[in-house]
Amino acid sequence: MNQIHTILPKWVMDHLIELLEVVYADRVYIYALVSSELAKKQGAPAVFTIMKGGVIAISDTYPEKWRNLGLIHEIMDSNGRLHAHSCVESLKTELEMAEYFRFDMEAYTAFRLKFFTDLIAFYKKSPDFEGRSGLIHRLEHSKRHLENLEVLQLQPA
Repeated sequence: MNQIHTILPKWVMDHLIELLEVVYADRVYIYALVSSELAKKQGAPAVFTIMKGGVIAISDTYPEKWRNLGLIHEIMDSNGRLHAHSCVESLKTELEMAEYFRFDMEAYTAFRLKFFTDLIAFYKKSPDFEGRSGLIHRLEHSKRHLENLEVLQLQPA
């Protein structure tokens, strides 16, 4: 992986903790675990995943037990054609995987709901974010999906 360091952008290298791997759909993806200081400099949420310029990064504040699912969500979004439902489709697959691995679904959905809420708030206050209206719409769609799941969890059986 040492050769990869030479092609990583400065924004990753300045905050790089280590390079790791995640496997999805029989393919190995190398990602950067980066310091949440990267987000602080931009006023962004401390917990984040990002795929920019072919580089996948995730913050050190993203709970380790859930990192692979956050990364896979980002990979699914980035490898497909973006459309109004692409984020929520990735989220549904992610939630199925979380259930399969027997994660505490109440805790996981609460975490993801806060994740999307924080990200939406960040992008809404960033007037210079290119193409943010489409992204915000996709994020809001995922947030609504999670809110609907929480309502279903609270209803008596």
